[in-house]
Amino acid sequence: PLARTADLHLAPRPGTDAALALALIDALLRRRVADQGFLAAHVDGLATLAAAAAAWPVARAAAECDVPAADIERLI
Repeated sequence: PLARTADLHLAPRPGTDAALALALIDALLRRRVADQGFLAAHVDGLATLAAAAAAWPVARAAAECDVPAADIERLI
């Protein structure tokens, strides 16, 4: 019921939510949408996370999660 009220609802295949999250992180970092100053001041291990996320571009995550890439892009 809650999904029906959402502007966008993604339903990744079970067990693939981490791939989706990493794709979102990668896109946000690459596009510099995330607040770089805040991240630098408050996040430990950002470089490690960014490296892991780089392995999950939107197209790869979309295929793995069985979610349209266009829908993932809409989240960003």
